[in-house]
Amino acid sequence: MSLLYAICRVNGNMSVKKISMDSTTQQRVQALFDQQHREFMNGINTVVPFNGDWNPDGDELLSVANTAEMNLVRTQVLGNPTALQDIDARYFTTSGIKALCMRTSMAGNNTEILVQPFSAAQMLNNKFALYFNSGTFTEFSNTAFTISSHLDGIIRLSDTAFKSFSNLKKIFDLSHTYTIASDADITDIFSGRHNISGDLASILASSDQTMRKLFHSVKRSGVLTSNNVNDIATKAQSLGINLQVNNGMIVMPAEKRDQKIFLRFLEDGVYEAKISGLVYQTNSKIRI
Repeated sequence: MSLLYAICRVNGNMSVKKISMDSTTQQRVQALFDQQHREFMNGINTVVPFNGDWNPDGDELLSVANTAEMNLVRTQVLGNPTALQDIDARYFTTSGIKALCMRTSMAGNNTEILVQPFSAAQMLNNKFALYFNSGTFTEFSNTAFTISSHLDGIIRLSDTAFKSFSNLKKIFDLSHTYTIASDADITDIFSGRHNISGDLASILASSDQTMRKLFHSVKRSGVLTSNNVNDIATKAQSLGINLQVNNGMIVMPAEKRDQKIFLRFLEDGVYEAKISGLVYQTNSKIRI
């Protein structure tokens, strides 16, 4: 039976602290985590490396290579957990708790760390709460918190599996996981060396995070320079994407929606269903 731990971040520094419980409570919490583990893995057939580009299908999990923070949690929970500092209930609300975690007790994978989200909303002492005692309701004033109803991730030997990147990044620093194009990168793409032209000022102003991820991927892959411009336009036309070619360069569509579709097309993110003939944006790039 595992201990319960708090993953804390104070002033940018991550630490792991024990949460002491009596044996009965510890058994119930362990059972809850293990049940959430089963629910998390239910129906999952594939774990796919995250590339910053898409959401998983219902039978898939995403994964990222363990960061230094994830390895810190894993090392401390699996190493000598009894030596870890207990969380101080007096300063519970200011301890910077980002997640709760527990080692799974399921046979065959008991080195996996189950990670639950934690937020200030789970702290009952932040609320005016009442509890029933000796026939009447009394104001609750002790330090208390609730346990989440789901997992946000599982820290494994070399990677962490998850379903929602936005949830996982609330716990761990994942800024390294994908790169977005800077203004300088986008300016370079439209410098004339990449066979594409467009209204640079407008494109820079309208480029959101999704577009910048796509621009980074397009520049890295070299798809615009390694393929004939007219071939690109012809293949796009076959999918209903109308492109203009002017002076040997593809003209970037003017509308933001069309720009995103075009960028996804360049990254093999648009396909035509052979039966219906409909064109879709892909949700996965798993090769068959």
